[in-house]
Formats: sequence, C-alpha cells, structure tokens
Amino acid sequence: MSGYDAHAFDTYEQAGWEAIAGRFAERWSPITSQAIDSLLDTTRVSKGSRVLDVGCGHGRLLQLLRRLPFGSYLGLDISQAAVDRAAALGVPNTRFEVASF
Repeated sequence: MSGYDAHAFDTYEQAGWEAIAGRFAERWSPITSQAIDSLLDTTRVSKGSRVLDVGCGHGRLLQLLRRLPFGSYLGLDISQAAVDRAAALGVPNTRFEVASF
C-alpha cells in the first residue's frame, strides 16, 4: 500500500479509543456481551486452555470466561484507558496489555 503510515494509523486509532473507552464500556457492553455464550459454544475452549482476546476493550469477555475452568488469559487492546478498566476488574490468571495489531 503506497503511502501507508502504520504508526500514524495506530496513533489515530489509539486517540479515538482513548477518548471513548468509558462510554463504550457503558453503552456497548450490554449489546456485545450478548454474543459471548455463542462465542464460547463455537470455540470449544476447555480446561487448561489459554485464551487471547485481541481488542479486549474493558475486559468483559475475559471476566465472564473466568466462571469456567480454563487456564490463563491475555487481553490486548490499543487503548490504555480500556486496559486500565479491564485490569481494575481483578480477574485472576489474566493479564491485560496495550498492543497494536
């Protein structure tokens, strides 16, 4: 792709998600959480599995996964504000980190 600047795009995306992290969690979580049961049925995650949630946002998926006997969890998001909200959940055996995809 000619003229594409990955760093500039990441900076733009990160700024946008930082600005709406709190509102996104409050307004969209009830809607996006409706897909979690179907997601679990499809993925066949079982005891001892390692789960990677790319674009984890505020960590709701990994928080709900903890009710099942899995292994370890890693949530990645481009927004530090979202990662901070996710980490504040105190989900055992789970790390949340800022990362660009």
